Amino acid sequence: MVSGEEWFWGGKFSADQKADLIQTFDRTIRHPGALAVMKYDHSAGVATLHIILEPTLRGGRNVGALIGQAVEQARSDGMQKVVAPLVGGSPHLKPNRDRKFGFTREATLRRHVFVSGALRDLHLYALFL
Repeated sequence: MVSGEEWFWGGKFSADQKADLIQTFDRTIRHPGALAVMKYDHSAGVATLHIILEPTLRGGRNVGALIGQAVEQARSDGMQKVVAPLVGGSPHLKPNRDRKFGFTREATLRRHVFVSGALRDLHLYALFL
């Protein structure tokens, strides 16, 4: 089984390139088959959360644990809000899923992200801490 990180990188980057990219984020949290990275806007108190998952883990318990740990980390780092962008059509974007973790959808950017040859919507979910 390919790890979440190797699936995401697709073998296109050297170890040094991966390390350089990961260092551009303020926080990195790892779980088996999953990786959460957060970028902080300290002036606004906002953390932007991105989650990289192995395809077979979508909807699994590791995801919930990873989100919970990322939210707690952002809270302890003094952030006031966590924003999570999700691409429409993603298998992990399910109705009412946001309520499970306390996130609410704040905005939808129509036809905003190019994925597999098609433009998809980008949904912005937020959680006030």
